Amino acid sequence: MELIYFIKVLLRRKWLILAITSIAMVTTFLISSQAPPVYEAKVRLATGITEDTSNPVFTLEKSGSALKHEIEGKFRTMEENILSDPSLFLLGYQLMIHDLNNKFPFRSLTPLWSNNSAEELQVLNRQLKRKRDSLTSLSINDELEKKHIESMRQMEYDPESLRKKLVVRRVAGTDFIGIDARFEKPELSAFAANTLAQEFSRYHVNTHAKVAENSLELLEKLVKEKRDDFNAKMQTWDGYTTEKASENESPTRSIVYQIDRLTNERERANKTIFDAQQKLY
Repeated sequence: MELIYFIKVLLRRKWLILAITSIAMVTTFLISSQAPPVYEAKVRLATGITEDTSNPVFTLEKSGSALKHEIEGKFRTMEENILSDPSLFLLGYQLMIHDLNNKFPFRSLTPLWSNNSAEELQVLNRQLKRKRDSLTSLSINDELEKKHIESMRQMEYDPESLRKKLVVRRVAGTDFIGIDARFEKPELSAFAANTLAQEFSRYHVNTHAKVAENSLELLEKLVKEKRDDFNAKMQTWDGYTTEKASENESPTRSIVYQIDRLTNERERANKTIFDAQQKLY
């Protein structure tokens, strides 16, 4: 009897589990069917990171595991840089500028119109273009720029909102980094993926150019300091050798002078002796 009772309980639980699972599946289907569609756009960005592995010097200096670890580290760094605030601000500027200046914006401008006048939107548009061209980020420490960040947030074009719509990762076994954009419109996804790749490339090149320029300035400064130090030491050495030459020259002149003086005195003495002898005779 106890065995039969146990089997009945087990069957009831089995049917209960199946019922719960079925309800969960139906609920998930209903929710997903009511969710807005998401369109994905993919871009592949060549990095050049693995090109160094063709250099024999590069490969000989490192073991296989060390080289692999270094390459993976460079890819992770680039992935983080693509999703960093400076890069995503540039993408956000372009999205905002597109929607503010296009008859068919990606998203409704209602949030902006409800919080800004026409003049304020013109100021916003000009400021975003300046920031885009100068490759600089808006700052929360400036009241006007803080307001512009809030406008971007209302459109969900701020870095934090954009980061949720993007996936950036290395394409396994290749030299490429993949940028996947997932938005509610296909044209928005395509624009975001392509623009992020372009803006990051522009920002990356500019940053490296500044680093190279700063390094060159530092090297030039160091060379000038070394040259000035060398010239100062040479001047000190020249002064030292001149002084030593003068010191060595002074005794010589003194001896010559004394010899001349003694020679003259001897000649005068000889003349005096000769005159005296003449008087004796």
